[in-house]
Amino acid sequence: MNIDVEVSEVHINVGRLLNKVNGNTLGREAAREWWRLYADWTPYREGDLYNKVRFEPWEIHHFAPYAKYQYYGDGFHFYDKEHHNAGSRWDKRAEPTQKPKLVQTLQRFADRGGLHLGE
Repeated sequence: MNIDVEVSEVHINVGRLLNKVNGNTLGREAAREWWRLYADWTPYREGDLYNKVRFEPWEIHHFAPYAKYQYYGDGFHFYDKEHHNAGSRWDKRAEPTQKPKLVQTLQRFADRGGLHLGE
């Protein structure tokens, strides 16, 4: 059995679709989820470093005055009562266990129509 399909015209706004996949929609979801997933690796005493954040597509900006100092603070002794894995370069340290969770979450987001590609 053969099936032939002829398509005479297709109008797809590829730029808009790519923006949704590569840009704001998925990128913001990824940033928020990654922030949540690496929480236990972020130094936390009163919460300023972890909670003072701004999300952009694919980016998380910690804007506590000492964020950079803490992030690059290799060799520091970090307070770990609240976040037991707390340390410098928290995103990199969380990757081995948390990155697969991020991928799964973003796949579920796309599967449930979170990208709204049909709109």
